[in-house]
Formats: sequence, C-alpha cells, structure tokens
Amino acid sequence: MRCRMLSVLLFCCCNLRAQVSDELKNLLHSYHEKAQFDGVALVADMDGIILQEAFGWADIENGIALSPAGSFSIGALEQVFTALVAFRMVEEGLMQLDAPISELLPDFCGDTAKDIQVLHLLTHTSGLADYSTLPKFWNEELQKPQSAPYIMDQICREGLLFAPGSAYQFSHSNYFIIGQVVEKISGRPLEWLLDTYLFSELGMMQSGLGVMPSSLLSPVKAYYTLGGTYLSSPGIYMPNLLGTASMYSNAYDLYIWERSLYGHPILSQENLEEFLRPVYQLSEKTAAGYGWMYEQLSLSKTDSLIVMMAEGMVRGFWTGLYRIPERGISIILLSNNGFTRQKDLMLDILRILHQQKTKPLVSTPSEQWYQLFLSKGMTALLSELTAIKKKPGTMSVNISNLEYLAERMLLKGHLQEVDSLFQWMIGQFPGYDFGHFYSGKINLHLHETERGIIDFKKISDTDLSRQAYRHAAVELKAIEQDSDQDIKD
Repeated sequence: MRCRMLSVLLFCCCNLRAQVSDELKNLLHSYHEKAQFDGVALVADMDGIILQEAFGWADIENGIALSPAGSFSIGALEQVFTALVAFRMVEEGLMQLDAPISELLPDFCGDTAKDIQVLHLLTHTSGLADYSTLPKFWNEELQKPQSAPYIMDQICREGLLFAPGSAYQFSHSNYFIIGQVVEKISGRPLEWLLDTYLFSELGMMQSGLGVMPSSLLSPVKAYYTLGGTYLSSPGIYMPNLLGTASMYSNAYDLYIWERSLYGHPILSQENLEEFLRPVYQLSEKTAAGYGWMYEQLSLSKTDSLIVMMAEGMVRGFWTGLYRIPERGISIILLSNNGFTRQKDLMLDILRILHQQKTKPLVSTPSEQWYQLFLSKGMTALLSELTAIKKKPGTMSVNISNLEYLAERMLLKGHLQEVDSLFQWMIGQFPGYDFGHFYSGKINLHLHETERGIIDFKKISDTDLSRQAYRHAAVELKAIEQDSDQDIKD
C-alpha cells in the first residue's frame, strides 16, 4: 500500500513538473515569436533543471541556430566571479577588504586613490568614473587592444565623482581595478585564477575570459533586431574589459556554478556568507552587494520575494542570473539580440513557478514606433510620440526606449530621421543634454561639420562635470586639431 501511494505521489510530482516545463516553454516561445527574446533560458529548482531551451540564431549569416550549449559574452555578470576571486585572496591572507588601494597598486591615481579601499571597489562605492563612458572610449578606444596602464591612466584623469564610501554608482572601472589588484598580489593572470578556483574545479568547460576560442561547442554572435531584421553588433576588444565584462559562458556552466553557492567550494562559510549578503541599501526595496543586486519583487498582492541578481550587457549580448535561495530557484537568461524585457520575462517565469497568471505580452514601444515610421514616415511618428507624451497611458515615452529605437535606426542607416528624433527629444525633455551630443555626431557622419560644431557648442561650455558636456568638448577639440592639420598639409 505504501509503495502504491509513493508511486502515485511521484507520478503527480512528475506530471506537475512536466506541466510547468511546458508552460515555461510556451511562455518563451511567445516572447520569441513577438521578437522579444532570442537566446537560451535555463530554469531550475532544488530538484534540478526544469527547463533548458534555445530560441533564435547563433550565427544568422551562416544559418546556425542557437543551441542550449551556446556560449555568450556575459558582460558585467563577470563581476560576481571577480569578486569571488577577491574573496579568495582575502581567505589566503593576501589582502583585506579594508585595505587601501594605494598600498596594493602604488602607481594607481596617487593621492586620488588614498581613501579607496578594496571594499569600495567591490561594492561600486569608490567614486571612480566609469571608463566605458569616457569620451570616444567605448566606440573607439576599446575597439582596439589597450594596455592596462593606459586604461588606468584614463580612469585617474577623471578624478573622483564623490568621496569613497559616501554613495553608490555602478562603474566598470571598479572591477577593472580589482582585476589588476588580484593579478598583482597573486602573481597570476585573472583567467588562471578563475580557471583554477572555479572553471576546472566545477567542470565549467565552456567558460573563459577574452575572445571566444574556436574550440567552444557553440560560440554565439550578437545582433540587434528591429523590424524583423538582424543587425550585426559592432565589435569590441574584450580583454579591455578584464575583471568587469570580459567573460563568456553558457547557461549550464552558470547553473553548476550557481548551485555550488549552496556549499562553499572555495571559501569558508564566513566569507561565503559575506560574499552573498547585501552591503549597500539603495532604496526601501533594493540593495547592492559584491557584484550582486537585491530587489524585493511582488508576484501578487499576497506574495513577494527577494531576488538576488547579477546582470550584464555588452554589444548586443544581455545576460541575467537570478537566485531566490530560500526557495531554491535559479533562472538564467542569455540573449544575443539586445534584449530589453528581462524583468518582465523573469517575473513571468516566477509566476509560472508559483502557479500564477502571467502578464499579457505586447510588442515593445520601439518596435511599434518603428513600424509606424516605416508605414507613415518620421512626421507621423513624431506626432504620435507627442500625443502619447501629452496623454500617457500604458505606453511610456521616455529617454531610454527612445534611445533604444534611435540606436537601431542608426544601424539601419536612417541618420537624418534619427537626427529629427533627437531634436524632438531635446524639445520634449528639458535638460536632455546628450541629445545635442548625438545630433552633433550624426551631423559629422553626414559631413555637416559646421552643424555638428553648433550642436556641440550648445553644451560644451557649461558644466564639464557632466558626462555629455565632456564628450562634446572632446569632439570640438578633435575637430579643431583636424582643422589645424589640414592647414599644415
């Protein structure tokens, strides 16, 4: 009798698990069919993997479909791995979390770095400017190999945005410097440290740093999508992002690493607990940790939970690892098409896991606006945007989703139309200084140098502590240098 009851229970559990898997698969298919998600999804609980599926293309030019084994650049998700190596250095007595960076890297930033501690770098509270946002750096300098001393020198030139420990601001500079610290004090490359402590130990055979090797099972290319077409993402030299966004991996490798956090493969229990805890409270419902973010989310009026997450985005790749340790849930989403609906998809997955209804899925505003542009032109699009902004409803007209649209339209060659969009944004969003900068760059591409100079000058002589103004000032200096060179020639 007991055996029969146990068999019935097992059958019911297996049926429920299969049903959940089918619901998750249908959800992901619906996102994919509406051009919301290309990539790999893995969902697991403490009993193991519930779903691991791939949607879309790994290499559309050569007709290679994505597979669950596909390896993606994971962007800033690398930071939790770099932080783990830093904790290993603490465990081995090679440094302390409160150690001044000036002692570990004496040549870094001089007096500027004297108050920056390892803890500040690991929690994005150092005040260092993000080197990926420096003028001409992301789209020009980082496309070519750069030495670590050169990158550190550029970071130092910016000074501090605030006193170390007094505020939180995400900056790739923090983890680039941490990467340099652990290499210096260990005498080993960061890739060797990760391979020794994690990749080889856990069997993460599809993970590494830098350029993806041809030996990977399924290397994945990145794209942007708009209007049903795939646009190749501009390249970047990944070793320039060592420690902060240079890592590649696949869903299963990330899964076996995430499962290892329920034990302590390379850290003592005390240090593991420190590595996993929130450190800096950002708001009532959000906090930051050592490369992690923590957010209290509501699934329904009666059910809320805290999600521990690490996300990354680089050149069309977008990745997210979400943990709910008290419920044993792990969600891993890897995309190669400039995915923007990560939170919506993650929440819908959680709703299915908790037997709740998912939200209705609609096309993104940028996709709807692009279709309007194609059918009726730019004037009609701007009129529609104006009407929506005056009477906001379910669709939001904000700088983020408009820049998303503009970026993809530029890749499709709609330069003059995008310039009109930026001019509209400047008029609609007071203080949107980057609109002048982007408009100036478009005019330079159109060989309208004088118009570009006018755009840059609208912001270059004001507050140089603001990012857009610094970018405009650099562009004006470059134009002046080119003009002087032309005169000499």
